[in-house]
Amino acid sequence: MDDKRRAALRSIMGMAWDFKRAEPGRAFSDCLRGAWKLSKRLAAEATRLKRVARRSGNALRFSPALYSSPIFSATSRQPKGRYADYKAAYTTARLGS
Repeated sequence: MDDKRRAALRSIMGMAWDFKRAEPGRAFSDCLRGAWKLSKRLAAEATRLKRVARRSGNALRFSPALYSSPIFSATSRQPKGRYADYKAAYTTARLGS
């Protein structure tokens, strides 16, 4: 057994004990089953995120709604409004709010 596998099994067992401590009336076998289920779900989600990152050129991309500046509504009707919005957001990020 290599170190990576041993660390994964140790993590799952620790998670199961945490579940058991949180709910003392629950059977340990049920806690262990839940830990395995959660571990597999987290591994599948990590694989999906890696696939998405690979598809997007390993760049983390946020939805425009997450980083749009409030100044955008004022600059969107101007010529080159998107550039003005970018510069305003950059300035805000550098100086702070």
